[in-house]
Amino acid sequence: MAMTMLKDPQLDDDDVLDRGGQAPEHDPAVLCARLRALALEAHQAARTRKPLSVDDFGDLHARITQLRSSLYAQRLDGLADYVSALERTLF
Repeated sequence: MAMTMLKDPQLDDDDVLDRGGQAPEHDPAVLCARLRALALEAHQAARTRKPLSVDDFGDLHARITQLRSSLYAQRLDGLADYVSALERTLF
């Protein structure tokens, strides 16, 4: 069975589109990279003794909200629920 190469998950949205890939919100590699990065950042923020600045917290919250909305729009409710749980760890 032939293996297919996945796109580099570190690519930004413009790189994916320039290479003829799917729109970033529908690209599994980009979605996975975003979810992984947000999960790591949310867990680190929840565990640290030093609170996030208002700007950093607002940015993280906005990215979580955007990803959750995108997941629900794609009917990936299970992943969207996971992202909601990440958000709850911050409050």
